Amino acid sequence: MTQWEQYVSYFCRHLDCGEQCINLIHSPFAQTKQCRECYEKHDPDKLTPLSTHLPESHRGETHVPASSD
Repeated sequence: MTQWEQYVSYFCRHLDCGEQCINLIHSPFAQTKQCRECYEKHDPDKLTPLSTHLPESHRGETHVPASSD
C-alpha cells in the first residue's frame, strides 16, 4: 500500500517544461522541484532553492546529495 503522505505533487520549476510530478518528499527531484528529465539536465547547485511546494514540516530541509563533478 502506498503511503501518500511521503509524496509531494508539483509542477517542474522550469518554464519550458512544467511537467506535473509526484515524487517522494526527500527525493532529489522533489527537493529541487524538478522533473526527472530536467534534473538530469540542470545542475542543482546552480538553482535557487525552492521549498514552497513541500509540506510545511519539510520546508528548509535539504537532502540533495552534493554534486560529484
